[in-house]
Amino acid sequence: MLRNGKEANIKFKVCSNSSEESNLFLRRFYEELSKYEKIGWHFQSYRRDNIIYVGQMNYGDMWISYKEKGKIDSIFIKTYSDKANNFVNEALKNAKDKQKEFKTYTITVIFDTDDIIFCDMRKNGIRIYSEEIDNKVFTKIKFSIKAFGTYDLEYIKTQKVNYLNHLFCSYTNMLFKCIKIEYSEEELSISDNIWQEPDSNWIDIDELFINKEQRIVSLCTNFFDILLNIIHVFEYDKKLRLLLNASQEIYCSKKMIGNLMNNGKEWNMPCYTDLVNTLMISVLEPLSNIHERKPERCDKCNNLKYSIREKIKNLCNKYFPENITKEIFNDRYNERSSFLHEGNPITNEFYCGHCVPLINPLDGRSMIFPITVVHFNMFDYVTYIFRHVCNDVINESL
Repeated sequence: MLRNGKEANIKFKVCSNSSEESNLFLRRFYEELSKYEKIGWHFQSYRRDNIIYVGQMNYGDMWISYKEKGKIDSIFIKTYSDKANNFVNEALKNAKDKQKEFKTYTITVIFDTDDIIFCDMRKNGIRIYSEEIDNKVFTKIKFSIKAFGTYDLEYIKTQKVNYLNHLFCSYTNMLFKCIKIEYSEEELSISDNIWQEPDSNWIDIDELFINKEQRIVSLCTNFFDILLNIIHVFEYDKKLRLLLNASQEIYCSKKMIGNLMNNGKEWNMPCYTDLVNTLMISVLEPLSNIHERKPERCDKCNNLKYSIREKIKNLCNKYFPENITKEIFNDRYNERSSFLHEGNPITNEFYCGHCVPLINPLDGRSMIFPITVVHFNMFDYVTYIFRHVCNDVINESL
């Protein structure tokens, strides 16, 4: 199998100026190819020197060369037939000529929000509102995105909607099922409005409601500012990428908690519940790195002076009183470290149907937990910090 591109019968000069420009070119190229027939890949990428072998698609083998990291110099393709050769050459030419020709699509993401009603909120060309149909509440989030065509749209909306899922969970502490994603090729015109925002210092879900009796909730305006960046940026800067990483960990930990609450089988699996606790406390690591300065080096050994523990402690101190910081830093973070580095769960006991309190032989001065636990308060704590860090990042950018 070819691996160096020397036998390629198509050599196309790209000369992109950035990684973003490189990926826009590739997306446009795949969009053009999809017009002829469905694209299938045997993806097996690896790099040798400054040439990346991408893999085999149904048109042929493909390589990418670069002179500087992220900047495509040339595309090499060995096509499998004369017909494929014609398709690929035309697609490459069109990709270069039409690299900035986008179509605008309106996306409507529909969530089943059970009995939770979101008030009508509009900002930054984004609208969130709820509709009641047959005694069920469905919440819609509408926004516009740009894509090269329907093939490219499928990729872009999949990325953006998943990030939206994570952010929605992080700002509500709730997990809603996305039941449908609709799109239309039209311009979306949305005027900003003003709504009653929740108290920015809410921690418990009950505090999120602006009308508890009617089960009406709202979101902070900075949710729309973060979402705007997610929607319209193709390559995220470090701060936004770290926020997205943290919100993904929040979303996944909420999913795992849901699995525990819905079927309960994992309650007698100590490591599973420790994974949930670990994922929740790990949310603080990307958040603590958002304002990271260039680390210092030791004068004697030249090793980096890098303490994630100290940064997490500072992060917690910024937003919480001393007693909560101590719980997070002294108890929960230590449990996480013990679990990750030594495999120690909170307990090695398996629940037998009744409680058997025993002395912990490891320290001789505490009791063994008779059943594994999930620190549910930690979820509320880390989402609280997440929302405040988001607000800080937005304010810094203004």
